[in-house]
Amino acid sequence: YPESYSLGELVAFNNLFNSYLDEFSQRSAKSYQATQHLFFKEVETIFNDIKLLSKFSQKFSKQTESLHQVQQVRTTILSLHDMTSQKEKMHSEVESKNKRLQQTVAQKKEAECELEQAKLSDDYQYYTELQEKLKNFDSEKERIGHDVFSIFSKLSRALRKQERLSPNKRITSYLDNPMVALIDDNELGIVSILNQLQLKIRNEEIQLDDSEKVLAVLDNTSLLHSAQTKYSSIQEQQDDIKKELSVSSIKGKVQEHEYRLEHFEKTLQRLQEESEVAQTNFKEINIDEQITLVQNSVEELLKQPIKII
Repeated sequence: YPESYSLGELVAFNNLFNSYLDEFSQRSAKSYQATQHLFFKEVETIFNDIKLLSKFSQKFSKQTESLHQVQQVRTTILSLHDMTSQKEKMHSEVESKNKRLQQTVAQKKEAECELEQAKLSDDYQYYTELQEKLKNFDSEKERIGHDVFSIFSKLSRALRKQERLSPNKRITSYLDNPMVALIDDNELGIVSILNQLQLKIRNEEIQLDDSEKVLAVLDNTSLLHSAQTKYSSIQEQQDDIKKELSVSSIKGKVQEHEYRLEHFEKTLQRLQEESEVAQTNFKEINIDEQITLVQNSVEELLKQPIKII
């Protein structure tokens, strides 16, 4: 028999006893019939004792048949308690996330205002003007480079013929990259080379199918000096602007505001997603449904209607 006597353990013990008793009855049925004729009195005494035990067991089972219902009621009540606690916790979590969400919205708005103010400042306006000048200078340098390339592309065949007659590193450099060669040619040594080329073409020492077109280009070699001067001037102005920009702090300040705004935007997106998940989880906890379940189970146990407030 059990060492403790809680109601649950007594029911478990009684159920186990009933199963053993049923098993014993099934196994001893034939033996009982056989021995009853030979030892009627002894067998009858044992039979009555077993019958009495079975009667007591059945009576106990009947008296405790509502225990299962009690356990079900207890389980539903505990579930209701757990769900209530969980919902309160989820409610606090939702409120906390909504509070953080509102704070982040305010911080994002503040960061937007700070960024806008920084971009509207005189320092930043001047900074953007300098950046625009750099872009314009780059475009102008590109145009000059295109003009120089166009000149030497028209002279390339003639220059290659002259290079074969009189090898010259300067000619090679101009054929490879006219603009770079012009920048490095401080004394414009190419002009004398072009003058020699012009003379050789006129003297027919170098013969070309398009000699007239080539000579027309060679008549305007002064464009090279103009291009070199203008390119150098632009480069100097760009260097001055870059030097001025390098000591300016406004770009760093704007980038800091942009980074701060980006941080709040990402945080806001994350909090919105977390808040949606928390609200969904909160709504999924159906307290009313569980209260109805408790009420129904208690009414079934007590056999009378009740009202849970």
